[in-house]
Amino acid sequence: MEKGDILYRNYSGTIEEHLIDFDPDSFRYEYEKNVKRNIHLTVYLTNRNSGVYKGLSEEAFLIWKGETYTIKECNPQQQGDVQFKEIAAQHISFGCADHVNYDKVEPERVYTISQYLAFGNTGQELGYTIETRGDFPTVSFSGVGQQSLLEFVQTAAEKFGGIFFANNKHLVIYSKEEWDEYKGKDLRYQFNTDNVKLYSNTYNLKTYIKGFGATKENGTVAEAVYLSPNANKYGRRKAEPVTDDRFYYAQPLMEYLKTKILDVPETSLEITYTGDEEISENEQLFFIHETMGYESMLSLERYTGYHPYTNKPPDVGFDNKLADMVDIQRQAHKRYNNMNTRLESTRYEVKQVTGIANTALSGDVVGEVT
Repeated sequence: MEKGDILYRNYSGTIEEHLIDFDPDSFRYEYEKNVKRNIHLTVYLTNRNSGVYKGLSEEAFLIWKGETYTIKECNPQQQGDVQFKEIAAQHISFGCADHVNYDKVEPERVYTISQYLAFGNTGQELGYTIETRGDFPTVSFSGVGQQSLLEFVQTAAEKFGGIFFANNKHLVIYSKEEWDEYKGKDLRYQFNTDNVKLYSNTYNLKTYIKGFGATKENGTVAEAVYLSPNANKYGRRKAEPVTDDRFYYAQPLMEYLKTKILDVPETSLEITYTGDEEISENEQLFFIHETMGYESMLSLERYTGYHPYTNKPPDVGFDNKLADMVDIQRQAHKRYNNMNTRLESTRYEVKQVTGIANTALSGDVVGEVT
């Protein structure tokens, strides 16, 4: 297949052909970490594609860059003599929502990520396989069960701190360390980025968290509490507790707790990428904006890509929902504080100069010029 090719496959898998006469300008690939992975496009009816066009319907498949997408929306339209279909297709991995484990486990217990996912995958007959890559904490759950495999996967990604990204029906959850990869690309404003927008909110801001570690041989459980210095500014805002039996001592547990809360406003950064290098979903990028004063390593959260025939660069987005981009927000606070410091210094200097001038005019100061 050449770059930009899309294949059509019918639901039964008996027909597979190149998709032609679609509008490249209508094509977009949308990715949001742990949430969605879709493609959208418009296909026109011509005398060359009537067979495939007729087969384009819900639950047929499109193959893009080796990955399979299930058509979930197919909206036929006509304008004059022109017929076309607007199509939205979802990555096939999200089809694991069609498996539900109706069993329920009580009472509360501690799971490894593999145990949790294996329970969600019990009895699954849709051809999905599951793998985890990297190290994850243990997490306590109660009443696990009676939900779809997709809910298990997305909950595992959220609670264990992983990233869900599948290779077709092979579902993989990566630790952040396994997922993030810096390939030497820099984002520099007005060099290869444009339209930088920074958003900020405090919906998820927390300043206090308690953690429980492993049970020691003497029967005691390691405990630690972390209180952020920002509690002086925002008050004591308690986060849900963390349980992780990897920790036998309070100090390393407390260091881990520091990474589990966001003690500055949650930040979202949207950037239009104007460079010509391809960016992958797991790529870390070093962002530099001289005039705004930012300089940080960022992990991709959202990505909208376009068809290569259009030569249109992707739109990329970043969040700090856990720890990413905290330094961006702290830089913003630091600049604000520095600005106030400089302003107060300027006010003081003006006041001093004014005082000296007033004193000189009153005759209390005698100056000598040589």
